[in-house]
Amino acid sequence: YRTSTLNHPKPLKEVVHNYFASLRQFSPTLFYGTTSSLFFFLLWQFQSSSHLISKILRNHFVCSHYNVMKKKRFHAAFLSAYSHASLHHLVVNLYAFSMFGRSVKQTLANQGVDLWPFVFAAAIFSSLTFLVLDRGGGSCIGLSGVTLALLAFDSLIYPSKELRMVVSFIPIQLPAYYLYLGLVFISCAGIMGLIGGNVAHSTHLGGLIFGRLFFEAFKRGWVRNKWNYNRKLYF
Repeated sequence: YRTSTLNHPKPLKEVVHNYFASLRQFSPTLFYGTTSSLFFFLLWQFQSSSHLISKILRNHFVCSHYNVMKKKRFHAAFLSAYSHASLHHLVVNLYAFSMFGRSVKQTLANQGVDLWPFVFAAAIFSSLTFLVLDRGGGSCIGLSGVTLALLAFDSLIYPSKELRMVVSFIPIQLPAYYLYLGLVFISCAGIMGLIGGNVAHSTHLGGLIFGRLFFEAFKRGWVRNKWNYNRKLYF
């Protein structure tokens, strides 16, 4: 047998370390959002075996009328964004959070605007939208509201950007603006009960609305005038 002279791939541990190191350097907001989501996902996997962990997660990391409105745990409206119970939910959200977050971060940075206020406000706005529109006493968790707010803003800034996705194993490529419109339609249909499934459509719609509102404010210069301090960006 002949020994291959090709370079061996880097150890997985090194690849993961380099990824998170570069992500932290690029944007602490994306770094802490990603690592927090991973951490709380792991906690959810142990919640069935620990009454304390289960109690903390369900009381402080789930957005519901009971937690936020009745028990006045207003922080749950934000912390629930970093709470994921299923691996599929986590992977999809983190992928979109990274992809659109990077693009939006660069767009905002060009105007001297930080990313973290966008993420924070999007999480709160999408949760409040859920609380206003949901009348069934349900609950919601996950970064979907934030990722869809990022997607909406990015799609309105770059409407012709080609986005690729896989739906039911079928690859689809379409302009970003069409995807945005499609998601608005799906969210509205879901709220009206035309689409089933265990999906918080009102949270999704809240994220899409926030992204649109932020875009309108950004386009008019209101965001730049308020948050541009002519300083070095750390977020």
